[in-house]
Amino acid sequence: MDKSATIEEWLLKGPLWIPGICDLVVEYARGLTGTCVQKFGTHSPWTVTGLLVMHDGMLVSTSMSLIHVWNISNGECLHTLTGHSDLVRCVGLLPDGKLVSGSSDQTVRVWDITEGRCVHTLAGHVDTVWALALLNGRIASASLDGTVRVWDVESGLTLMRLVGHSWYVVALAVLEDDERLASGSWDTTVRVWDTSRGTCLHILTGHTSAVKALCALPGGQLASGSADYTVRVWDRGGVCLLILTEQTSIMPAMVSLPGGKLATCSTDETVRVWDVAQGLCLTTLQGHTGWVSAIVELRDGTLASASDDKTVRVWDLDTGDCIFILTRHIHALTSLVALPGGRLVTGSHRVCVWE
Repeated sequence: MDKSATIEEWLLKGPLWIPGICDLVVEYARGLTGTCVQKFGTHSPWTVTGLLVMHDGMLVSTSMSLIHVWNISNGECLHTLTGHSDLVRCVGLLPDGKLVSGSSDQTVRVWDITEGRCVHTLAGHVDTVWALALLNGRIASASLDGTVRVWDVESGLTLMRLVGHSWYVVALAVLEDDERLASGSWDTTVRVWDTSRGTCLHILTGHTSAVKALCALPGGQLASGSADYTVRVWDRGGVCLLILTEQTSIMPAMVSLPGGKLATCSTDETVRVWDVAQGLCLTTLQGHTGWVSAIVELRDGTLASASDDKTVRVWDLDTGDCIFILTRHIHALTSLVALPGGRLVTGSHRVCVWE
């Protein structure tokens, strides 16, 4: 990988939302026909860049530097959270119900959703905050400055600064014991950290291009997806157990499934389901005609995938059949999240809730 390339140049080769001049409309759609029965309102001229399900029937959507908090049941916008001065790149939920956000303005913010106010602004990174993870009430943030920081939620102070990567850090995963944290970087490595001591336990090498995605697996194992078109599975001791090689393009996301399975989505327009123990591709879900940017496990053995082709597909994992195609969106999909009770939320230039 050419280190002289800018992040924008590289990311444009992968599944990235592209801002456009289009109203953000939040809609509640009942059934899988895509019929819109209620519009929530117009709030932003930009695409939705992230979704997060909150407690008590609330939904968070991010758009440029803004964060909107919605009441799903009646479509009311409860709060528009302002304070970030650049793109909101990632959001997370603390155990006490507070919201955490990371931004290209180099800060992490902690929000009281009930009051709609910022509780802390966590400053220290010197480049975009790209990923967040939650560690027993603490916050971990990964940045394009090549570092990971662990923050105290109550005081807003940095507890530790994890240094070792030589390039952008773009992925985090909390491992099974909630004390070990994995970070993935453009330097082609994965590092596993002991966050109780601030030390690096393992440096996982083998990938030949940027590590884009991480996924914690049962038994303390870890999956890493890379721009070298492979997924590597690592044990607790940092040993590579197997390499999944049938992908033909970059993997933006992975999801751990029951029964020792792993789902990966790709810019090659497919979703693959793997048997992790055997290292076999069980099925390749084909049908999308654009990048698959997000996947989420639903109930009853189904999986949903969102694509640049403006559709969401719902798949039966047992048969590999596509059960539904949701076609309400008129722009590329950027976000996907599951709600309790089997509902699905999709984000593009609008947010739709499907049953």
